[in-house]
Amino acid sequence: MVSMFQITVSVDSCRADWLYSVEDVIQNKLEDCYGVCALHESGKRVYCAFGCESENRASLLAAVKECLIELYAVVVKFDYIKRNLPLSLPRLRYEILLRTLVAFDRENERKPVLYVDDGIKQFVLVLSIESYERAQQ
Repeated sequence: MVSMFQITVSVDSCRADWLYSVEDVIQNKLEDCYGVCALHESGKRVYCAFGCESENRASLLAAVKECLIELYAVVVKFDYIKRNLPLSLPRLRYEILLRTLVAFDRENERKPVLYVDDGIKQFVLVLSIESYERAQQ
């Protein structure tokens, strides 16, 4: 009998573009562990459910970690900087500046910043910058 493993992450629907922007990356990473994912909007949340056969659980969790690290280190940071650093520059120069700022310390943030406690299957993020949510307050 084959048993399945599933884990779901979600974001507020106003940040749906975060998940949609890394959807291709997620799909590519899941191929290695024979995993699947599905994005679904419900109410004020967008959910990304990851699943695989139980024997591929460790590989799936590693892929999910990598995707979430990428999401926070690139997509969320880009969004945060863009909203908090409005400059009067031509669009192309502004985009180059933002991408350069994001890339500048990306490697430091790619250190293991995500911990999964298998006992309760809960993600705890430890970022080198203030969490995005606190910055919004």
